[in-house]
Amino acid sequence: RKLKSQPSIVMNQAMISQPLQHLDEICAAEFSSSTAANPCDVAQCFLDRLCSQDEQLLFGPDASPVKKPASASGSAPSAGARLPCLNELPPAAGVRSETLVKFRGMVQATLEPELYHRSAGLFRDRPPASQAECQLTDADVAAAGGWASLLGERQRCLCVPVPHETGWLRSELAQRDRLEESELASLCAGLSVADSEVSDGAGKPTQAKKARLAGDGVHSWNGDSVELLVYADECGLKVHDLVETIAILSVGPVPSSDAPDDENTEQQQDPDAPPPPSVFRLHSLSHRRLANQVLGSFVPAASGLLEAEDKQPEEEQQDDPQWSFLRNALLGVFTDALHGDSLAAEYLLLHLISAVYLRGLDDPTPDDNSAVSAGLVAVGKLSLNLTCCRAQLVRHVARLLDLLVPRLCRLPLSLGCLNSGQLTPKLDCDTCRLRPGLLQMPAHTQLVLDETALEAGRLSETGLANVRALSRLVSRQAVEFDLQMYRKDFASDLRVLVVSEGKSVLPCDVLLPLEAKNFVSQAAAEKDFNLLLEKVTLDAPFLREARRYLAGAGQLAADSGAYEIGAEQQAWIEADFVRRRQAARSKENADEIINNSAGDDEAEGATAEDLALRLVLCRLLTISLGRRRPTRAIWDRVARMEAERKRRILMASKNAPA
Repeated sequence: RKLKSQPSIVMNQAMISQPLQHLDEICAAEFSSSTAANPCDVAQCFLDRLCSQDEQLLFGPDASPVKKPASASGSAPSAGARLPCLNELPPAAGVRSETLVKFRGMVQATLEPELYHRSAGLFRDRPPASQAECQLTDADVAAAGGWASLLGERQRCLCVPVPHETGWLRSELAQRDRLEESELASLCAGLSVADSEVSDGAGKPTQAKKARLAGDGVHSWNGDSVELLVYADECGLKVHDLVETIAILSVGPVPSSDAPDDENTEQQQDPDAPPPPSVFRLHSLSHRRLANQVLGSFVPAASGLLEAEDKQPEEEQQDDPQWSFLRNALLGVFTDALHGDSLAAEYLLLHLISAVYLRGLDDPTPDDNSAVSAGLVAVGKLSLNLTCCRAQLVRHVARLLDLLVPRLCRLPLSLGCLNSGQLTPKLDCDTCRLRPGLLQMPAHTQLVLDETALEAGRLSETGLANVRALSRLVSRQAVEFDLQMYRKDFASDLRVLVVSEGKSVLPCDVLLPLEAKNFVSQAAAEKDFNLLLEKVTLDAPFLREARRYLAGAGQLAADSGAYEIGAEQQAWIEADFVRRRQAARSKENADEIINNSAGDDEAEGATAEDLALRLVLCRLLTISLGRRRPTRAIWDRVARMEAERKRRILMASKNAPA
């Protein structure tokens, strides 16, 4: 049985290690002329041959067998557990050029398209020597339909490994992308620790070692960024998108079109100069945009709950038992972590599933490359500012969320971080490259801003620019790119949680003072939280289902069709708002408005801003319960939550020092 399976493995290894040779054979065998071959068709034939040998090579155990390259349909084969993955390479490893790999990353920037010659440059940076020497005659050009048919255009994107992935997600993905030793050896050329030329004492390869490896066709993988080249007519990738691709790896120097002229001239004149920096380029055979949450592998089939609800009248509708159990369990964990504050736990849960589902009032679709116009508004976001908090609570919340969300970034807003950090991308004119910013993150990344680290001092010009960038992110969910000649906003969708002692300097949607009900001392709080964290960590089934719940609810919140308000709901929401407006006008001062009881208060939520916030809260609360339409009970529950929150704000303002 081993002898029968051996030829299949050899064939797979040959197609992985020498994909260009097999692509040339496909062009010669399947197509009459390589000049007329469509890159997507060639990639389709290559993937079909590869999958015919071993379907598990491309398709994972949970993936659907879709055998289509990156095209206008956007579907692509799912990378399985045996294809070498760049994301899982060990540090200080070498990669061999012109091999078949897969890569998972975030689009950091979109570059100018690149022209290539179909007869020689398909899935290559440069044509082979044999094809480069061939000269096309006028008859060949006329038969092919002119020079335009001989040229193709490939889209280029600068991609980086997905930033701020949490440990549990990396572990899950590592299991999916685990490599066999033989396959890892065929892709990686490990750097020998005993070799004196391996490192310079800091664990980095020396220039001599890099040059020798480059001469052998092996290049040191730095895990930094790659340039993705897509041959489909419509790439469909935008800034901050997550993408997974099966591609041919090509490693070489910086293209002359992207490098400054003076740098190329200096390297040509100095033969003893170190080798130019290597650029890792991925010629995509197939790519797909990943799901907005946990790469699609952990999202439950929540749409069935909503479909079942449509067939029942409102008075007979009930919350899904499994979702209700997970929701109540998460609320209990959040309440214990927040010192017994159940209201803060409720707002935190709604914050964790919030997502932008609409941009603007008239045109919900942003323009090309997800650029944001000046007047667009992000609808669906829910930034949360927890006040009356200590630095200890920030650490606790970050450690707890690190177990539940797929991506998390904790940013202390100290003077040093604001004055020296680069939060927004900026174009470097010397290298013609975009220097990344810290706020460049995939959609639905959890951003925890620690304002307890802010101390007295003076903000520099860079610090003021960073504060403005954070304010723009919180208020409009946009990240500004500094392109030197002009500035441009690009859409973002981050869940921003600000933890501070007083009211934040950032314009958050919800301001909530924390009421610690079971706080005794910092030592006791630390001990209680460690016990809570240990309990949650040891309960693996709960953790798995809680992650699935948050991912599924977040995916529904990002879908504009997952929630709707019928005519009946619109009628009593409008009547309730009119009643509150009339009650507000009859009040003589704001103190009487705030001090009314939460259940009978008709003057709360009397402004347009309050109504907009209540609509967002009602939508998130409805989705968190597994429903499509809100009920009167859900709307009244939101009203009580808002009344209690405003009562706390009034009490905190009265107790604040003058």
